[in-house]
Parts: sequence; structure tokens; C-alpha cells
Amino acid sequence: MDRAWVKHPGFRALYVRYIPERHVVGYGRIAPVLDLASMEVESPRRGTLRCLVGDLREAYPSLALYVESVSDVKGLGRGLVRMGFREVNRIGDISANYLWRLP
Repeated sequence: MDRAWVKHPGFRALYVRYIPERHVVGYGRIAPVLDLASMEVESPRRGTLRCLVGDLREAYPSLALYVESVSDVKGLGRGLVRMGFREVNRIGDISANYLWRLP
């Protein structure tokens, strides 16, 4: 597994992990996967994540994207669903959950 804090325009923080294979409840084992975690944008609601996802989809079309531990389900979570992600591996009623998009 490769991982790093990445500098990307519009982000204060962005942690990325390449995982050769990940188990996703309801989907089984998915490979390969790029995890996006610990994201903090400089200006919320300006399309920063949408641009990043578009860039990643264009550069790495065979990678599944997995957004990890979303605490703002009503804001960011709904935005991810509008972009085509699916909510998976939810952790009960606490705010943390996972969202995922098939390539």
C-alpha cells in the first residue's frame, strides 16, 4: 500500500492511499482502489473535490475511488452521491461513513 499527504490546488489537507484490493460490503473485493481521506478544502462548496475527482477519473480511469470517513453526510455526503458515488460500509448512526464510486 502506497500513501502520502498530497498537495493539490484548493486543498489544505489531502491524504491519499493506493490499495491493491479493498473489501466493500455488498460489492466484495474491489481492485485497485484509491482512498481519499482527511480532506480539508480551502473554500468549501466551490467544486474543489469535484475537480479533483474529474482529474483522477481522467488520469486513472481504471481506479475505483473511495472517500473515507465522511462526517458531513448531509453536505459532502449528498454532494458525493450527486457526483455518482454510492454510500457503503456505513458505521451505524454515527456520522462517519464511506462513499465509493465504481470505475
